[in-house]
Amino acid sequence: MQRRYSSLFLLLIVFSGFLAQFEIYGVNSEQNEIKVVASMEIYSSIAEYIGGGLIKASYILPEGSDPHDYALTPGDINKISEADLLILANSKFFTLEENMLQHYSGPVLDFEDYSRYNLTLIEIPSVGLNYHGYWILPDNALAIAKAIHDELVLLDPSHKDIYDSNLERFTDSIYRIKSLIYRTAIDSGIYGSGAVIAVPGVAYLALSFGLRIEATLLVGPGGFLNSSELDQVIEKADKGEIKVILCPAALKNGKPGEFSRQLSKDTGLPVIYVRVFSISGLKDYFALMTYNAGVLSTFKEIGASSSGENLLVWYIISAGILFIVVIVESIVIFIYKRRSEYAWFEE
Repeated sequence: MQRRYSSLFLLLIVFSGFLAQFEIYGVNSEQNEIKVVASMEIYSSIAEYIGGGLIKASYILPEGSDPHDYALTPGDINKISEADLLILANSKFFTLEENMLQHYSGPVLDFEDYSRYNLTLIEIPSVGLNYHGYWILPDNALAIAKAIHDELVLLDPSHKDIYDSNLERFTDSIYRIKSLIYRTAIDSGIYGSGAVIAVPGVAYLALSFGLRIEATLLVGPGGFLNSSELDQVIEKADKGEIKVILCPAALKNGKPGEFSRQLSKDTGLPVIYVRVFSISGLKDYFALMTYNAGVLSTFKEIGASSSGENLLVWYIISAGILFIVVIVESIVIFIYKRRSEYAWFEE
């Protein structure tokens, strides 16, 4: 048990290293700030990292909502109409974003813009080419950041040096988080293993950790694994070819979570609840991925025992990691916000 706690403690130390390098430059001037509205929280957080105090970033889709079904509120429409820049994931794919474009006529960043920076898309079983959750892959997050950087420079060329500095730090942090993810996957024994994902949106997180996707439980609205496909999953689990089930934490109490738990009972595979669609208080992309690394680092212990007591211990530890991440990041953001304000007044 001491070794388990030590590995998680090391993870926190590594994350502290991220925060030590986490300098977002830019003055905080409400009069001149660029209003950026994203469809999803993860895009808003990346824009905030690149724009620093020079932008005001917000997002539309609430946690746990479906981008295909969410209906815009009057407040959403007002926010969109007042934006200086709209950031979308793929307006040809998400109904929410199609509706957002109907209320906006200004500059827009969309899937085609990120594609210019070597975006990676993968095909998964029963789905084909997958657009869900592509933003979670570190290299794809960097592609999004580069597109945002270029657009902000066009909108505000006088602060190009600030946007350049923030993109440089974002790029450096991407390399660091990829290293952390790789070490976590190797140390926990999941790298190269087979996995079942609850929904297509988890695919790129699985890919980030070197997992091989063998099956998707819910392939679309009303679409599920058929009986023969389920039999194949159970057979592969029995042979040790599949070692884990990944389910979004936001969907734990929905059908994806229900099916994941049932498959876990049928196969003995552990279910690990990850975060993909929203940051949920984690502040930025890197905190989100560090959280996922912390959760996945428990795979070896969870998979080795079905003890409810052990599972509870590890969930408590994961919650502790989340709490520390939120507190430390809040302090860092506050410090740099004050520093930016001082720089503004000195000018």
